[in-house]
Amino acid sequence: MAETRGRWAPGSVAIALVMVLAAWSSVELGHSSLGRGEAVTERGISPSLTGTIRPEASRAPAALSVSVGSQPFGAAFDSSTDELFVANSNSSNLSVVADATETVVATVPLPGAAMPLDVAYDPARHEVFVTDSAQNSVSVISDRTDTVVSTVPVGTAPMGLAYDPSRHEVFVANSGTDNVSVVCDGSASCGGAVRANEVVATVSVGSTPSWLTYDSSKHEMFVTNEISDDVSVISDRTDVVVSTVDVGQDPEGLAYDTANHEVVVADRGSDSVSVISGTTNTVSATVPVGLGPYAVAYDPHKPYVFVTSVVSNTVSVLAVHGPELRAPTTISVPGGPAGLVYDPSKSYLYVTSLLANSVTVIWKYTPTLITTVPVGEGPISAAYANGEVFVGNSVSNTVSVISASTNLVVATVPVGVVPEGVAADPAAHEVFVANFNSNNVSVIDTVSNSVIKSIDVGSHPYGVGVDTGTHQVFVANTVSGNVSVISEATDRVVATVTLATGWLDDVVYDPSQHELFVSDYSERYVIVISDATDTMVTTIPIGINSAIGLAYDPSLDEVFTANPGPPGYVSVLSAKTDTNVSSVTVGGFPWAVAFDTSLREAFVANSGSDNMSVVSDSSNKVVANVATGETPEGVAYDPTLDEIFVCNYDSDVVSVFVAATII
Repeated sequence: MAETRGRWAPGSVAIALVMVLAAWSSVELGHSSLGRGEAVTERGISPSLTGTIRPEASRAPAALSVSVGSQPFGAAFDSSTDELFVANSNSSNLSVVADATETVVATVPLPGAAMPLDVAYDPARHEVFVTDSAQNSVSVISDRTDTVVSTVPVGTAPMGLAYDPSRHEVFVANSGTDNVSVVCDGSASCGGAVRANEVVATVSVGSTPSWLTYDSSKHEMFVTNEISDDVSVISDRTDVVVSTVDVGQDPEGLAYDTANHEVVVADRGSDSVSVISGTTNTVSATVPVGLGPYAVAYDPHKPYVFVTSVVSNTVSVLAVHGPELRAPTTISVPGGPAGLVYDPSKSYLYVTSLLANSVTVIWKYTPTLITTVPVGEGPISAAYANGEVFVGNSVSNTVSVISASTNLVVATVPVGVVPEGVAADPAAHEVFVANFNSNNVSVIDTVSNSVIKSIDVGSHPYGVGVDTGTHQVFVANTVSGNVSVISEATDRVVATVTLATGWLDDVVYDPSQHELFVSDYSERYVIVISDATDTMVTTIPIGINSAIGLAYDPSLDEVFTANPGPPGYVSVLSAKTDTNVSSVTVGGFPWAVAFDTSLREAFVANSGSDNMSVVSDSSNKVVANVATGETPEGVAYDPTLDEIFVCNYDSDVVSVFVAATII
């Protein structure tokens, strides 16, 4: 029969939603009484189906699944407590899942015969807001006590909601009254404590508003209108609709792409997503996805857009390439995948499954070993340049050159005695190797893979850093306690920075602040040097352990420092303020660090525990630990293939990892 696109009568939303959820629950996987184009009731506010729920096609369920309440729907991540709040639409409560243990640590009952649908987190007040579609209200939960602290009356049949961090307001889509309620959280920007948890504005929108997302660049809230097949754009400065954008049929969930300033909308009735330009508020692209697309999430790290499809039991993964979304790959997820939420703390993506009554981690970044490459004896450091990885072999006094495309050694270059630090200037096609016992630096031409120059420096050089802008090379001389500055134009030492300090180790250059960071093993701090004056600016203490390996994070202008000990940890230094802002416990005796600019993660070689820790720069937490070879002491990142190369000192091999794979 032809489906009806009539609107809901006031007060019938909760009943209709229960009918649809009950229909979903009665479906045996692979069999359904619903045909495509047939609905249990009128199309409108409910998450109604446009076809048969299909069984999982090809892939086993994801490894991490957490049982929650009945028919989980919306969810939100609380960055303060590192917990996931899941709205269980059929059990009148919320499940609180700790991301550290992936277990339910609390269940929050809602008052009355509640039907919670969506969740939003307010970091300013440490509160969680939940729509109650059955009782036309929003419940406010303290994340400190996991209890309801307030109930806010809103419009009829509220569905989605979203938090506006600029105005400290929560926008609520009232699907039965075709408007959006704006709730003040009690901050001064929206009226202060006297207006806390109070509706301060009501904005008329299209027919049957459902879900929302916030555009932080233009301070606008985007609202999908399911029956009028459009998106209302609300200015949070005036609480007025400033634009209406026609999209596909039955628009549902949506998400904001912070990199390209675009909004991606799931068009459930069209089995596609519409891409709205945040600049022009017009649809710039339409991309086919699975059947019955419902929720959308954006992951800024890779970046990817994820779309659940409740009919085909899949999640579509769309790669973001500039302003374009590339054709999707799919992950099979059983049980009617509905809601999506991204956990920036661990770079996880959670999906709520209505039929399975569970929350599942369907996506996480974890390095995967793809091969090991035999090299020289005692590999201790590495650098990437021009499609090749250069590995310093400290015992055999050579550099092994590995082709990143084949993972084979294509050349072995004799250098000085005990090569330690290796750094590259890809634009100049040169690699610089600090030779610890011959007190010089070997310059390797990456075209011929041969040494073209040997430059005398201070006593026992160890770490090397390169300023690719000025084409200068900085060498930390361990015993003489100074830094040699080499001009690539002349291959000569043009300055020596004398430091009244102890055992110098690694060097990294910060192009943003035009400063050099040098680790000092014996003094337990990192030295900051100005490249304009070649003088020491300050020192940054790093705690009880020594400082060795360094890596620069251009995204946050931070430096990661490996601090071996027990316990082993990594210090995170702000290059803007020259302060130690965080300490992250990793594996045993961390020795070297490399930073992945694509995933925005630091890869730490733990020489004492034979593994590698992966640290997210957004949370400063370990998101993965991966076994390596024996005594890993060097690590390098290949930005072209997004691979990590780990030097295993005692097993004389380099482990090659692809930086990110899905579980």
